[in-house]
Amino acid sequence: MVYSCRSNKQTGTVTAVILSALTTLMGAGGLLFASHPMLYYVGFTVFIGIFWGVIAALFIVPAFYKLLLFHTSMWIDQ
Repeated sequence: MVYSCRSNKQTGTVTAVILSALTTLMGAGGLLFASHPMLYYVGFTVFIGIFWGVIAALFIVPAFYKLLLFHTSMWIDQ
């Protein structure tokens, strides 16, 4: 995601991240229907972790990169 922000090129990274997250969420989401409590909680934990990891990768990391780039350019200009 940082490379996409830095180079301003359409690399297909967003599509790759979303599709890999969807397949992982479908696999882990199957555990949400397990009758055993431990399997359910493992599936729930993996599902929540992957979901927020994708949100972080798509929105938070690029925002922090741009913020860091902005503050670094201000520091160099001074």
